[in-house]
Amino acid sequence: MSLSSPAVRAVLIGNAALAVTVLCWGSMVPLMHELLRRHDALEIAVLRYAVAAPLLLAILVSPIGGRPPAAGTIAGALPRLLALGVLGVIVFATAYTFGIYYAGPVQASIVGSAAPVIAVALGWLLNRDVPDRTLLLGIAVAVPGTALALSAGNANALAAESPWILALGVALVLLANVAWSLYSALARRWMDGWPPVALTAATIAAGGILFSLGYVAAGLAGLVRFPPPAPTLPDAGLLVFVAVFGICLGVVCWNLGVARLGLSLASLYLNVTPIVAIGLSAVLGADVTAAHLAGTALVILGIGGAQVQRLRDARAADRAAQTAAER
Repeated sequence: MSLSSPAVRAVLIGNAALAVTVLCWGSMVPLMHELLRRHDALEIAVLRYAVAAPLLLAILVSPIGGRPPAAGTIAGALPRLLALGVLGVIVFATAYTFGIYYAGPVQASIVGSAAPVIAVALGWLLNRDVPDRTLLLGIAVAVPGTALALSAGNANALAAESPWILALGVALVLLANVAWSLYSALARRWMDGWPPVALTAATIAAGGILFSLGYVAAGLAGLVRFPPPAPTLPDAGLLVFVAVFGICLGVVCWNLGVARLGLSLASLYLNVTPIVAIGLSAVLGADVTAAHLAGTALVILGIGGAQVQRLRDARAADRAAQTAAER
């Protein structure tokens, strides 16, 4: 098949987009950890979404976002947009940023990579979706892998090195995963019919604006440091990178990859993000131990292996249905 054929181009574009997504999302944790060396966690959580919000609004009204909803539709959905913004931005970003501070970049990346376990649990609680045996076996491999990685402690964290501090960091990362999984589930339920890019841009922009306004109000009331100290030029560059690439470009490329390759195949790429995160953390000076590597390998083997098997099962079912229809 020629490289110029539409089908091949779609596959190539989809894989390239997902590779960019992995690099964008995988680099966020170690780069945010670098920013946390010189800035408060709350400041980093707010500022990166304050930078991203105007860009997301531009995406919303551009062809990239698909057909944008009518102004009346957006106005009527505003309460739901704000509620999703609270979950997907304020709760998620605050918990995740503080989780990185307390657990360290390596541990936060490993715990974050087990997010499908949270999604399965919430699917069962909210929709009574019973997980299949393949996924349960994957979870049975991934959970011990996470525990093995956590046994290495939080020596890379900026907070005090302690099992209790590590436990706090892990709990915050898990809370962030719960918030993001709830955001994803409720977004599909509440905003049915919205194009995926437009939905993500609208909800995350709404959350970013609300987060920024709340931060300014808290600062004026003397509850938090305000205004935040001006970042150095390198820190400003890192902040712009995690906002523009980690939030905006990552979201656009993810939806592009899903549209070209499908959600099941696109999800396999997410198993590579902890590898990118741990590799970049090591380059930036983090101590990566054998327990970290072995634990990460088990998590990827468990979750990734389950996704591969489910993809094979789905394709086999499609072929069987096609064969039955041809008879």
